[in-house]
Amino acid sequence: FFFRLLVMEEFYCDWNDKGGDWCMCLGFFSGDMSCCEPCCGEPCNTSDGMYCCLSFFPGCFCAGPQVYAASQDQPCAWFNHFAPYLLLLIPFIGSLFSLVFWTAIRFNLRKKHNIGNTDGCSPFDCLTVFCAPCFGCQELRSLSKEDWDWYGLFQESKFPGEGTIDPCHMFCVS
Repeated sequence: FFFRLLVMEEFYCDWNDKGGDWCMCLGFFSGDMSCCEPCCGEPCNTSDGMYCCLSFFPGCFCAGPQVYAASQDQPCAWFNHFAPYLLLLIPFIGSLFSLVFWTAIRFNLRKKHNIGNTDGCSPFDCLTVFCAPCFGCQELRSLSKEDWDWYGLFQESKFPGEGTIDPCHMFCVS
């Protein structure tokens, strides 16, 4: 059992052309900006990089639900995607929900891109919570800008979307 846990393939750390290796972000510190593509533009540039950073840091309560919706191949909806995200504000409950929320996003993206065994959630999908910068960047690299760009959708009057979207579920079922 423990040997199986140590097999790196089970971690699904390298997503190849669907997001690269999870530790690609470490190249940033040595000047390799490819870890920031396509989020910060292709090639990486200051204007697109600032747009991405501002979308996620002050705008995290909009970007998070949008990424969650994109991981399920759904348009962002108030009940399905925003309401659960608000649980992050509640002490302790928010921490527990964060584990479930980001694990669901990672599993959904692995399933969407057919990475590894997608029959069920891997215990290693929760690694996003413990090394958020590295795994978060990998997950963003696997998405197109349209999947996380809540401000662009807002300008087109497509964000936020409907009140609810059927089916309402945490993990991808298709």
